[in-house]
Amino acid sequence: ITVVNVSLQDDGGIEAGGIDTFVQSFTIIICPVNNAPTFTALTLVENVFEVLPGVSSGAFAVPRFAFGVSPGPSNENCRASSAFCQTQSITFTVFDNTNPTLFLTQPSVNAEGVLVF
Repeated sequence: ITVVNVSLQDDGGIEAGGIDTFVQSFTIIICPVNNAPTFTALTLVENVFEVLPGVSSGAFAVPRFAFGVSPGPSNENCRASSAFCQTQSITFTVFDNTNPTLFLTQPSVNAEGVLVF
């Protein structure tokens, strides 16, 4: 944030009580650019059946599949919206599943980073 003052002056002079200058102030607010969110994901999910022994069908959940989730730098992660910073939420979208017939329910990742399928 900065306050800028600009003056405008004419060449009429100030004789006889004249005013030849006018000053106007204004504020410039430079807001941060919206940077991409970041996260780290497990690169391989295997042995799910060993993790959940005796389970051969139904839904599976892989906690902490996505971790270190951030909507962006700290100046984009506000506790409350203001003129200088907007709160942001995150949404994972799973796409390009190369073998969709493998799943009864297509994989999804919730905002807490849990992979469910």
